Amino acid sequence: MAETVTTETGVLSLPVLANALPDNKLLSLDKFDDAAHKRIAEIAATVSIADSNSVMTFGAEPQRRMNAFLDDLLKGIRTDEAGAAGELILELATNIKAINLPKIK
Repeated sequence: MAETVTTETGVLSLPVLANALPDNKLLSLDKFDDAAHKRIAEIAATVSIADSNSVMTFGAEPQRRMNAFLDDLLKGIRTDEAGAAGELILELATNIKAINLPKIK
């Protein structure tokens, strides 16, 4: 089976992709109100299945924002608050700093 898709560069005939989820795991779009349907359509419109770069970068911005949030969160955690593991990390860092690598070479 093939699906015809019109893009900026012309008409493509793409294979219909099989859904990997069983029917009982699929979400029915009937569950969503009109505002949610509009938002779903907006998100779907940002991805062109004919453009592999579009598919690969889908969700990259939310992931970047989540990583930035987690980095900020971890900045607030001090190693001395990590108990015994924190003590070992501090001791290891102190010993590494004490080693004079140019002198060892």
